[in-house]
Amino acid sequence: CSVTSAADPDLNISETVTLTVATLESFETVLRDDLGFDVGPAAYARDINVDTGERLNITLDIENTGNAELDLSVRVSPELTTWTIQVNHGSQTENREVDVAILPGESAQVRIEVLVSPTAARNDANKLVIKTSQDQSNFIVNETTLVVKDELGALIETYGDAILNAKVNRDFTYNMFSITNTGNSAISLDWDMSLPPDGWEVGFDNPVSTLNPRLGSNVTILVKAPDNTVATTSAFELGVYVTISNGIDELEITQTFTVQVESMSACLIETDEDAKPLFGVPRDGSASQMFTVTNVGNQPLDAPLSASMEADYWTVSLSEDTISGLVPGESLDIELTVSAEDDTETGIQAVIFSCGEEEIEVEASVESRKDQGGLFGILPVWAASAILVAMILVGVVVVLKLKNSAPKDYSGEELVAPDAHSIPDDGARMQAMMDSVVGEESMASGSVSAEEIAEALAQSIPALPPPAPVVPAGRPPSAAVPAGRPPTAAVPAGRPPAVVPQGRPPAPAPQPSPQVPMGPPIPPGGIPPGWTMEQWQHYGQQWLEQQGQQ
Repeated sequence: CSVTSAADPDLNISETVTLTVATLESFETVLRDDLGFDVGPAAYARDINVDTGERLNITLDIENTGNAELDLSVRVSPELTTWTIQVNHGSQTENREVDVAILPGESAQVRIEVLVSPTAARNDANKLVIKTSQDQSNFIVNETTLVVKDELGALIETYGDAILNAKVNRDFTYNMFSITNTGNSAISLDWDMSLPPDGWEVGFDNPVSTLNPRLGSNVTILVKAPDNTVATTSAFELGVYVTISNGIDELEITQTFTVQVESMSACLIETDEDAKPLFGVPRDGSASQMFTVTNVGNQPLDAPLSASMEADYWTVSLSEDTISGLVPGESLDIELTVSAEDDTETGIQAVIFSCGEEEIEVEASVESRKDQGGLFGILPVWAASAILVAMILVGVVVVLKLKNSAPKDYSGEELVAPDAHSIPDDGARMQAMMDSVVGEESMASGSVSAEEIAEALAQSIPALPPPAPVVPAGRPPSAAVPAGRPPTAAVPAGRPPAVVPQGRPPAPAPQPSPQVPMGPPIPPGGIPPGWTMEQWQHYGQQWLEQQGQQ
C-alpha cells in the first residue's frame, strides 16, 4: 500500500501486507429415503415405515463446501444388529463403514442397503445412526428410525399443469397422468370422478386396480365435448378420486383437473348405410349415393373432399371437391357417383369418401349379367326370357303332335331283334312253339294231349330236397354216469417208433371236368322247322317225347 504527498511527489511511504487464505474443511449431508425424499436433520428426522423381510435402500448425499479435499468416513450403527446392513460407495461394499474422498465443490453418494428381519413383528423399530466424520472434531450425524408398519399412501402426478384437453370432433380426447404407491404394502385402487356438465362425456380407460409398493402406473382419462362447444381454457373443473386400501386401512386421494376446449373445425360424415344404392350398378352405367357433411367444430370449416376405389374399371366422382367456410353447425349434401364398365369384375368393392381427416367407407358392386354377344346378348333380359319360354312351348307342341301321329297297332314286338325274346319265359312260348310245329307238316304221327305235356314238364322240374327232421320236444334223457373214475391205461415204455417215409405219396388223380349236356340227338330230318339250335337243346327232349321218338 503506497501513500504520496500531493504537494511533494517525492514524499511517499509504502507498506506491504500479505493476505493468506486459510484452509476451510467443511461439508454437508442429506439423508434420503427409498423414494428420494429428505428424511431431515437428526433432531427431527422422520421415521421410515418398512415391511417384514423388505429390502430398503437409503441414500446419503455428501457435498464438500470447503476449499480443501476431504477424506471422510461414513459409519452406520444400527440399534438392532439382527437386521442385515450393507454400506456401498463406488467399488467399496462393507458391513458398517466406508471411506469417501471428495474434492472441493464436488459431491459423493453413499448407499445404505437394509434387509428387514423376516421375523420382525409389527411396530418393531430399528434406529440407524449415520456418522460422517473427517476427524474427532469435524463430523455430522444423521439419524432415522425404521418402523415395521404398514404405510398407506399414493401420489398423483400430472404431466405439466393439471389440465385435460378436449377436441370438438365427436371423438374422445385422451389425457394421461400417473399414480405411484408411496407405501410399503400392495394396495387396491377404486376410481371415481365428479359429474361433468350436460352433454359432456368423461371416463377412465381401463385404470390400474392394484399397485405393488413403490411402483407407479399411468392412468388415461377420456373427454368428449358436445358439438360446436366454444373454445375456452377453462370449461369446468373435474375432480378425480381414488380410494386406496391395503386390506386393513383405507385412504382417499384427490386431484382436480381443469378442462380446456381446443379451437378447431371438424367434419362429420353421415349417410344411409342401410339403403345400399351402390349395389348392382349396371354395366356401362352408374349409381349415386348421398352424403351429408356437418361442421361439428367451433370454427368455419375449410376442407378438401375426395372419394376413391382400389378396384379396376370403376370411376368415382363427387358433386363437390372442396368445402369452404362452412359455419359451425351447418351441413352440406354431397353426391357420390360410381360408374362401372363392361369389363368390371363382379364382387363387393369398398368406396372411401373422406372430408379432411375424417372418412367413411361404403360398399358397391356391379350387376352379375355381362353381354356375351349373339341374340341373347343384344336383347334385354325380359325379351330373351320370353323368347326362350316360347321356344320351349313350341318344342312341346311338336313332340305331342308326333306322338299322336304314330301308328296305333304296334305291339312292341317289332322292336325286338330276330331270334330273341324280351321277357322271361314262363312256359307259354314253349307251348306255342310246340303247337306251331305240331300244326305244320310233321313227320311224327299222333297228337299230344295237355295232360302229357304237363306230365313232361313235371318230370323236367328237379325234385325239392327232403324236409329237415323234426326236433322232438323236451330235453333228451340223461344217461347214467358210472361211479368212480375211468380205468387208466398203461403207458408203454420207450418212445414210439419213427415213421420211415416210403417215397412220395401218389399224386391225386385228376377230376374229370363235368360234361355240358349238348341236348338230345337230332332226328334224321333235322330239327323242326323254325327252331333254333338253342331252342332244340332246351326243349328238344320234350318234343321227342311228344312225338314218341325217345
